[in-house]
Parts: sequence; structure tokens; C-alpha cells
Amino acid sequence: MGRMIKTVSLPPHLHEKAEQIKNFSGWVQDRLEEEGSIVHTAAHRPIDGLGICNGVRRPTCALCYPHGAPTRDEWLAFRNEKTPSIENLQSTITTRLEGFVDLSTKFHEAKVQPSFFKRLKNAVSAFKES
Repeated sequence: MGRMIKTVSLPPHLHEKAEQIKNFSGWVQDRLEEEGSIVHTAAHRPIDGLGICNGVRRPTCALCYPHGAPTRDEWLAFRNEKTPSIENLQSTITTRLEGFVDLSTKFHEAKVQPSFFKRLKNAVSAFKES
């Protein structure tokens, strides 16, 4: 998928802060990813040998990441460990989210709707039966 360009309008005091952030575009992308941390139980597809789902794959797995997904950098650091520790990854995520998110609760679990084709197939079979 190609990249999209989005323009942001900032007041002067926020413009100064934005100027101090290296790779502002990447920072915004990370914040948007964190904001969209709706998790799905149907997204559970653990990686063989790791026992945990891909942390940067969307939708985020509610079973592996109950409080939200890791950032890209956190996921890459986890994957580059000689002996990856799921506990360390979860600790990194909760440390980052502390103060921003109520960690005593899980994120909202979204119900995954059947795909259009599955709904169409069900409708056709129901029509044939009637």
C-alpha cells in the first residue's frame, strides 16, 4: 500500500514542540497506531516457536496484547533478542502505557463481523433452502 500525505495545522506553541521531534511523521504514525488499539480475539495467530502473535499486525490480538500492541520499535527489539521474552515485551508495553491508559482494564474487544462473501454465501444458502 502506498503512503498518504496528510497536512496538520498546529498553533505556534505546538509547532515548536513538533519541530523538536525527530521523524515527526513516524511519531504521528506511532501515536495513531496506539490510538487504534482495538483488539480482536479472532486475530489470534501465534508465530511458531514464539507462542505470541505478530505485535505489529493489525488487528491486534486481544489474547497476546490485552492492553494494546507494541510499537514497531518495541516489536523489532523483541524479535532481535537472542532468547525473546514475552514477559519483557509485555512489561515494555505496560511501562509505556502507564499513566495514559487504565491498565486494570483491557481494551475494548470488537466483535469481528463475518466477511461480505461469508454473509453472501449464507444468504444464498438460506435462499436455496426456502
